[in-house]
Amino acid sequence: MEQDVSQILEGIGPRLRELRAARKFTLADLARLTGLSVSLLSRLETGHRQPTLDALIPLAQTYRVPLDRLVGMPPTGDPRIHIQPQRLNSGGIMLPLTPHRSRVQVFKHILGPNEPRLTQHEGQAWLYVLSGGLRLILDAGARVEEQSDASSKPAGATALLSRTGADGEAVTGQLNTSVVERELQIGEIAEFDAMTPHWFGPVGEFVEILHILGPRGETSAKP
Repeated sequence: MEQDVSQILEGIGPRLRELRAARKFTLADLARLTGLSVSLLSRLETGHRQPTLDALIPLAQTYRVPLDRLVGMPPTGDPRIHIQPQRLNSGGIMLPLTPHRSRVQVFKHILGPNEPRLTQHEGQAWLYVLSGGLRLILDAGARVEEQSDASSKPAGATALLSRTGADGEAVTGQLNTSVVERELQIGEIAEFDAMTPHWFGPVGEFVEILHILGPRGETSAKP
């Protein structure tokens, strides 16, 4: 640590000298602009005087640079997430929004027309429609819960299919067909066990959704 500080301090003098030369200032010019003495400025540039904030702040203001540049601190990490879109074999684009190995994974899907093909994998799946209409297909043994963005999940729902209607009342029913197929609109949510054979795609030309995949058996929170 002491060696790092020493190296930082040693680099300040040459950096100050380079900035002054780039601005074409003499020491007298710089002294007039900063209010610091010519002797102090010279000793700072040659490393014979350890810099202090009282000296560095007026220099940074005169050169119009941040203090970090005078000190030579490394740049801070970029907080932005640089998303790498992935084209899906089944058609459409997937944008991962979380690290690959995170416990809960979040994706944004932009899906175009493709042939329904049931698949299954570990995890609890949660789908939220951002734009367009979503067509969801599950096998007959699945339990799917849907809800509008403004409503709450019906407590203790045990029917094969549970949906919150437009009037806010829970509507449930048992289906006799071998496949459960539903269409979801903007703001609607579906949640199901991803081990249930399933497929989802657009009702029309495309659909844009958020897809959360968490540990099996857990319930995801609404956005």
